[in-house]
Amino acid sequence: MYKKEYQGKLTTPAQAVKSIQKGDMLVNGLTMAEPPALLKAVADRLREGDLEKIRMFSVIPLESVCSTILAPDLVDCVEAYSGFVDSGTRGLVSAGLNYYVPNHPHQIPRLLEEFIGVDVCITTVSPMDYGGYFSFSTANDFTSTATWAARILMVEVNRNMPRVFGDSLIHISEVDAVVENHQTISDFPCGEKQPEADIIGKNISKLIPDGATIQMGIGGAAQCRG
Repeated sequence: MYKKEYQGKLTTPAQAVKSIQKGDMLVNGLTMAEPPALLKAVADRLREGDLEKIRMFSVIPLESVCSTILAPDLVDCVEAYSGFVDSGTRGLVSAGLNYYVPNHPHQIPRLLEEFIGVDVCITTVSPMDYGGYFSFSTANDFTSTATWAARILMVEVNRNMPRVFGDSLIHISEVDAVVENHQTISDFPCGEKQPEADIIGKNISKLIPDGATIQMGIGGAAQCRG
């Protein structure tokens, strides 16, 4: 039923990103949902001088973002903001080339919608179903808010992205451009566990009562064993 509309919006990454304008605020899907083909196309426009300046907001950028829009040679073209300082942005933040936005993670959707503003949202999604819906798949921490707030929404369809139900669906009628890129989804980099992690884990385990619920963060400390 929605195949015709899908085909009408299906295009190349290079053609899709032509709608991005100077000064636009770009938000991309988080971690595994980074859209490699669209990110590269944006970086290509910047490097070619076809697009002068954009702003972007990212959280925990991985290889696809760090090697494209956040690449060192594009610091004069990209005004970067980060909701979390990690290995991908720490050097840029320290050098004053990326602005950290202090926040609690649950505040990011509201920050995007009410304060930062979103012009363009690009994200990887699972393939469209018979009803015309894509799934945000592995990452919907703030993606759904960004898509609804954005002026332009581009999705990168990847058949390797798992389908996730709940409040994690977007309809083809809400999408401005569709590109396809079925590359393998990368694993989230965990890094090497430090020897002190086991010591930390054993000490913490003594403080946790039987039957307790534990909230784990990310990073080396979360890999410790009790």
